[in-house]
Amino acid sequence: MKEKVKGNEEPIGIDFSKYIDESVAKHIRFLVNANSPIIYIISWEETRVKATIESVVKKKYIVKRNGGEERYVRWGPREIADWSSVKGLIFEGEKGPVPGTKDDPLIALDEIIRKEKSTAFIFSDFHHNIKPGCDPRYIRKLREVASANRWNPHTLFLISPVLILPDELQKDVTVIDYPLPSFEYLRAFLDDIIEQLPRKRPDVSVELDENGKEEMVRAAVGLSIEEAYMAYSKSIEDDFKLTPDDIELVLAEKSQVIRKTGVMEYFSPKDKPRDISGMDALRKWLSNQEKLLNVPKPPMGLARPKGTLVSGMPGCGKSLCARAISAEWGFPLLRLEMDRLFSVIGVTPEESFRNAIKTAGTIAPCILWIDEIEKAFSKTAARETGAASRLFAYFLTWMQEKESSVFIFATANRLTDLPGELLRAQRFEKIWFVDFPNKDERRKIWKSLLEKYTSTNLLRKKEFDEFAKQTEGFSGAEISQILREARSKAYIENDRELRKEDIDDALKKIKPVRPPGLEETRERAQKIGAIDASSGEPLKELEK
Repeated sequence: MKEKVKGNEEPIGIDFSKYIDESVAKHIRFLVNANSPIIYIISWEETRVKATIESVVKKKYIVKRNGGEERYVRWGPREIADWSSVKGLIFEGEKGPVPGTKDDPLIALDEIIRKEKSTAFIFSDFHHNIKPGCDPRYIRKLREVASANRWNPHTLFLISPVLILPDELQKDVTVIDYPLPSFEYLRAFLDDIIEQLPRKRPDVSVELDENGKEEMVRAAVGLSIEEAYMAYSKSIEDDFKLTPDDIELVLAEKSQVIRKTGVMEYFSPKDKPRDISGMDALRKWLSNQEKLLNVPKPPMGLARPKGTLVSGMPGCGKSLCARAISAEWGFPLLRLEMDRLFSVIGVTPEESFRNAIKTAGTIAPCILWIDEIEKAFSKTAARETGAASRLFAYFLTWMQEKESSVFIFATANRLTDLPGELLRAQRFEKIWFVDFPNKDERRKIWKSLLEKYTSTNLLRKKEFDEFAKQTEGFSGAEISQILREARSKAYIENDRELRKEDIDDALKKIKPVRPPGLEETRERAQKIGAIDASSGEPLKELEK
């Protein structure tokens, strides 16, 4: 391994002013000039957001009027004052905070009203003071600040990673969702790091061509600037090199970041599952959707596919299909577990979901796998008032309006639990129904799974046919369980080779489980026009 050179390395710097989002800066400039009293910016990237605010409030702008040029300054360049619960309120150029502002945020808010010189006040993580159950004086004081700022030359910026906005403040606050850095920003950031390395880290070599740099950046999409910095730094410290092999380290870092949301899991498109058998029509249709999803600017009359709903029997390959299509398309797969949205401490379900789709939109093109969607969007939730109902309404609105290349792959075991609003035409491109595998599919499942458990040609064609016949009504997961049972028996008996008799014995012990509501689920699928995943035909009417 290459040894690190001691004593001549410097930390690689980040100039956040290079990576501000210009579209957000333009929007903030408009709001400041329009004298918006309070601007609430949602972002984890506090330093990057502050750099954006500074780029706006510290400049004078030249605009053209009546064919000529003149300086146009709404309130003039503004002073900046920072507040946090740890440091208190510190004005630009001052060494310490205004007395009392660290312990009492009300004093800090009073300073906004008293201040005469044009100032941009930046309050970080103030959402803790206005969340449900808080002291109502904070909300009242913010309303007074908003009223004063409409006439004073001040703007109050609230920076927080989550949106908590009491009803009383909705008319006074403008909300901005600060996007994660795009591919272009992350590419510029990587180039900046590589440019600094010869001066600050001469012990590090860069072995990336243009394609390698593109792949490295693509792996980092979905990370903040700080997270990308951490991922690149780990890659460097691993072997004092930046090479194509480090792409896996960046992907691993991204997987960790997404997992920490508490509601999502990241799967690399390189994580190929075992071959799946059956669902031929569904898999063929999905292959065609990739072409539509990759159209940069869809021509008139052509829209990017929103996604699909795959319903049916548990253990029949719905989840495996999501992994397989991710590998085939080369798109990352984000698994969103809907029931977890309601269990994240300190964050509302709507906010957890909003963060999830924000991440998906940044990583796009990608597949958003919403597993067991009925757990969050049941008929009861659609009729209720409260978090579940608001989450359902938000999801429908997002589906209707989304333009990003995020393909929704939703799965459901019980269609009967889903509200009709979710199943109506044009919500999903198609609704599919996965039934228990037919005889031909079971034969393929046996062949595919057996390769995992033995290296010998254990079964002949006749025996495959026999097992396919004997496992009528079994799911793919249950057939896999039969082979696991048989292999375990062979291992216990001196780790010998698997035999046909082991499979026969296991087959006698394991019986198929019929989930409750099976017939009702099939009937609902038939009524809403679901397509059979194997044949591609509408489900036939059930025999009476």
